[in-house]
Amino acid sequence: MLVCVLLQEHKYISSKRIAHFYSSKPQPQEFTVLVSGVPLVSGNSINETVESFFREYHSSTYLSHVVVHRTDKLKVLMNDAEKLYKKLTRVKSGSISRQKSKRDGFLGMFGKRVDVVDHYEKKLEKLEDDMRLKQSLLAGEEIPAAFVSFRTRHGAAIASNIQQGMDPTQWLTETAPEPQDVHWPFFTASFVRRWISNVVVFVAFVALIILYVIPVVLVQGLANLHQLETWFPFLKSILNMKIVSQVITGYLPSLIFQLFLMIVPPVMLLLSSMQGFISHSQIEKSACIKLLVFTVWNSFFANVLSGSALYRVNVFLEPKNIPRVLAAAVPAQASFFISYVVTTGWTGLSSEIFRLVPLLYSFMTKLFCKEDEKEFEVPPTPFCQEIPRILFFGLLGTTYFFLSPLILPFLLVYFCLGYVIYRNQLLNVYEAKYETGGKFWPIVHSSTIFSLVLMHIIAIGLFGLKKLPLASSLTIPLPVLTLLFSIYCQRRFLPNFKSYPTECLVNKDKADEREENMSEFYSELVVAYRDPALSASQYSRDMSPEDPPLLRIYTLPSHLSAGARDLIPRMLVVDPMKRVTIPEIRQHNWFQAHLPRYLAVPPPDTAQQAKKIDEEILQEVINMMGFDRNLLIESLRNRTQNDGTVTYYLILDNRFRVSAGYLGAEFQETMEGTPRMHPAESVASPVSNRLPGLMEFQGVGLRSQYPVERKWALGLQSRAHPREIMTEVLKALQDLNVCWKKIGPYNMKCRWVLNNADNSMQDNNYFGDDSSIIENDAAVKSPNVVKFELQLYKTRDDKYLLDLQRVLGPQFLFLDLCAAFLAQLRVL
Repeated sequence: MLVCVLLQEHKYISSKRIAHFYSSKPQPQEFTVLVSGVPLVSGNSINETVESFFREYHSSTYLSHVVVHRTDKLKVLMNDAEKLYKKLTRVKSGSISRQKSKRDGFLGMFGKRVDVVDHYEKKLEKLEDDMRLKQSLLAGEEIPAAFVSFRTRHGAAIASNIQQGMDPTQWLTETAPEPQDVHWPFFTASFVRRWISNVVVFVAFVALIILYVIPVVLVQGLANLHQLETWFPFLKSILNMKIVSQVITGYLPSLIFQLFLMIVPPVMLLLSSMQGFISHSQIEKSACIKLLVFTVWNSFFANVLSGSALYRVNVFLEPKNIPRVLAAAVPAQASFFISYVVTTGWTGLSSEIFRLVPLLYSFMTKLFCKEDEKEFEVPPTPFCQEIPRILFFGLLGTTYFFLSPLILPFLLVYFCLGYVIYRNQLLNVYEAKYETGGKFWPIVHSSTIFSLVLMHIIAIGLFGLKKLPLASSLTIPLPVLTLLFSIYCQRRFLPNFKSYPTECLVNKDKADEREENMSEFYSELVVAYRDPALSASQYSRDMSPEDPPLLRIYTLPSHLSAGARDLIPRMLVVDPMKRVTIPEIRQHNWFQAHLPRYLAVPPPDTAQQAKKIDEEILQEVINMMGFDRNLLIESLRNRTQNDGTVTYYLILDNRFRVSAGYLGAEFQETMEGTPRMHPAESVASPVSNRLPGLMEFQGVGLRSQYPVERKWALGLQSRAHPREIMTEVLKALQDLNVCWKKIGPYNMKCRWVLNNADNSMQDNNYFGDDSSIIENDAAVKSPNVVKFELQLYKTRDDKYLLDLQRVLGPQFLFLDLCAAFLAQLRVL
């Protein structure tokens, strides 16, 4: 029955893994391979060697690569800067008692007195200077390893599963983990160093298992009063007390044993991190296997054998006696494991739901360290701690269900409560730091198979002790059949857990070809595996314009609207998978409300428009580029990118923008046919006649009136307050009899009619809310009407740019109006 459940679960989880792959969006790790052991070539850097190798041997699928750098010292500086910044923030916010001054010497007791805030800010600026200097020197500290990205999943799979170089110790490839799952410290390890590390870790792991027998023997000694009386005769009178004997034999052994086990998971994580794994998921999976082996050996075999078979080691070393020894020893420890389930399992679930230790730690840090609630970090899912514990209880249930059925109700309560509690913890408490994709399931399967084989061996020995040769003989084939079933499952399902099949990869790649956002994904893929230490941040308050922000912390100007304040931080998110996409930006409210016409984004092309081929444009491309007609049509239908299709879509997009009104008015009027200027307009400008002094200004003295800056800027700039600028602008427009309608605080639609003495609709030339005045004017084609938009931008912290964009009307008439407008502002 258990074998059938395993088979069905294997099929279900394997199918769910494939279904998750098909339904998920493109992920960076699916297109990326980690390459280590890059050979050193004289005259070339690691970056040049990697690029030349993959461009030569993977030219059709290679996209980009990121070389790993040695950033240990830089990360130390970053951690120091982050701690100092948090401390400075708490001081400024008043969350801790702020002292006006302190001594800058040892422990704040020696040295001269300095202002606390200024002292921290100067230290922070010094740290940032050191970080910039260290970043500038990282180019020469390349590690012979790189993340190589490909255009397709199939290309990445080929590169990760095929030996790349003649030397098998060079150009080593493996599937890259998720960007947030990368374990950066061990990239400096070479092939030989990793091999030595694995040997050292294995020896340390075996030594730890052997040394841990000592506390196990101590625990079992507490569980066996006769052994305690033999070892400590002077305690005989105390041990004979009923209450003492009940506490010592019933509760104390499992409690002491659990205290010893608490230090094991961190040790296993430390040993796994020393093996050279390049991801946190691999480290945790390795630690999970080690902890499971450790738990099964020391929590089960050592406890079972130390109690009743410790003095018969010579008998146990004979393989033929193993079933008989286990059959005699395992049932004798049933009471211990029942108390172990209660003390470890039930109390573990209650502590899991209350999380008392993290609660006390958080309370103490807030009370004494004055940490802010914003600094709280969501705990990761503890796979390596919980999975071995659950599997160990499964082993107890499998081996004891026919030896001591009394343990089954306790295990049933544990698993029922555990399902409810862990479901709540996974949904509401823990945060997955990486996507496992079901890769822990093979560990569960192997542990269950081991439990079944162990149960069969104990049953064979038990039937032998009971003098039941027929039952013992009929039980012998069961472990063999169980192992054959395990081999079948490994060959049938295990390959799907190591990598995805080619069929799935190719089908997914074909589906991506029809996606419109793949170009954006490729742009994110280029920087997805950049070392976080190379994206450091700016903490100090003073920053030169030439200095880039180190950790990409930007300060939003105070004049920005609510929509801009919402959109800009989402665009500046460092993680490309959490950053807002181009379609989401286009659908944002800031792009939908009161957007100037020349900034509007055209609607996306639909599938029907993409399938329809414009014959006029097609013939134009053929005449222009000399392409074959049938070949060009086939390329357009297959969405193939080449010179012909690029030219076709550029012309198509240009015509679409013109017809939809997304280009500037000057382009539209050129194509539609602009009305000719009247003879009077070529002789004298009406604006010049109305403002006779205008033509006398030829720009003389402009260079002396305004200081020359290092960079040129097109437009009218001012350092005044935006409110003052808009006041002067409105006065100038009113003097010119220009009508306007406010679209936003610093954006207006305007209309000016030539030779119209009373051009205003109201006393203040304001249109009000009637948008039809601008949009549906009867004189839109008149040569005497100019329509334009006026927008005020902020270019720097202390400069504002005034921009005028013509919407309709003759170009020269618009230029004359601009000249008159500048004259009203006393710029000319």
